[in-house]
Amino acid sequence: MQVQFKPGYGLLAHNESIDGIADILKCFLREDEQLLFSFYERNIDFIHESDKDFILKRQIFTNSNWVLPWEESIPHWDGPNNTPPKLIWFYANEKQDIKKAIGIDFLFRCVTLKKGNRFEQYSNVLFQEEYYVTVDETEEYDHCIGFTEKKDDFLTKTLPILRSNISAKIDVLHS
Repeated sequence: MQVQFKPGYGLLAHNESIDGIADILKCFLREDEQLLFSFYERNIDFIHESDKDFILKRQIFTNSNWVLPWEESIPHWDGPNNTPPKLIWFYANEKQDIKKAIGIDFLFRCVTLKKGNRFEQYSNVLFQEEYYVTVDETEEYDHCIGFTEKKDDFLTKTLPILRSNISAKIDVLHS
């Protein structure tokens, strides 16, 4: 695994299975926090009934808040008035539930939120994206888990937890 920092977020490049990804996500949770995954409301009727039930039984609320650390692009908006899409936010705290949520949307986005807090008080955004190799890289990874946790907090709080719970070697690239 390899960690690199971009302006406003970090990326953890990996080749982990869903099981390993769930373990990684749990390392970002602090006391009394939960993971809230998002799912586009407009797509709920297009997924398997058991996945739909899983999401709706765990739904906390629906909103249109964009949480990723870059501006939303127009293709994600709903027509004809170019309104932001509604997102269903649902909790998945146990490892099996986290694995199920990742299985529903492998390129997920979720937030860490202290129980009882308002959505706007989330402390970290976690998301998975595909990894693209550059010409000068020696290692190839399949995906990256992005996080918006501050670099110092990641290095002092999350990285030690990752290193003690994840068997893969973790290299930190300093820019």
